[in-house]
Amino acid sequence: MDEIVTAIEIDASAERLWQVLTDFPAYSQWNSVVQEIRGEAIPGTWLQVRVRLLAGMVMSFRSRVLRAEHRRELRWQGQFLRFWLFAGTHSFVIEPLGNGRARFVQRAVYTGLLVPVILLPIGASTRRVFETMNKALKARAEKPDSV
Repeated sequence: MDEIVTAIEIDASAERLWQVLTDFPAYSQWNSVVQEIRGEAIPGTWLQVRVRLLAGMVMSFRSRVLRAEHRRELRWQGQFLRFWLFAGTHSFVIEPLGNGRARFVQRAVYTGLLVPVILLPIGASTRRVFETMNKALKARAEKPDSV
């Protein structure tokens, strides 16, 4: 098992963050990392996700929504070939801080036989990709006229 965790404080309410995070059709307007998500944030449903990595490579995958708790957490899980080879559980957690502020935590937990082989070369760049998305989410959520 391996884990990548990033966090950022945002001057926006948990409600506002949830609106931006789950407005999948608007991702192309603000998110250079997750270019597209098709589907709905409903537990048990599947999402089709298209992500652009730092090297410009685009990756598409399907993920099952595990949790969608309003203003709190969106979590999905995907796999590469088989779960025992490589699987990732990705969560987006919103922690209210009071005074209209929140902390956004992005976490991915990877399991399977191929974790060392896959994450060794891309682990650091994956962390930078998460940080890039966090900053874009912050900019979008703090902008009063969006969403």
